[in-house]
Amino acid sequence: MALTIVEASKLNSGDVARTAIVEMYARNSDILRVLPFEGIAGNALKYNREDILPGVGFRGVNLAPLAA
Repeated sequence: MALTIVEASKLNSGDVARTAIVEMYARNSDILRVLPFEGIAGNALKYNREDILPGVGFRGVNLAPLAA
């Protein structure tokens, strides 16, 4: 479930310093105030990354693309 930074700080009411820092960021940045965040297990998020960028092809106007 995605939460905004302000909603997340309200859930973590035990750590006063952390809540104050989160609220400071939310006050100073309009984007961080509305951007949804998701909690993750641990301190890193693993994702897939493309190894090779796709190629470029050209074709004439109103012609079918060439089969690879």
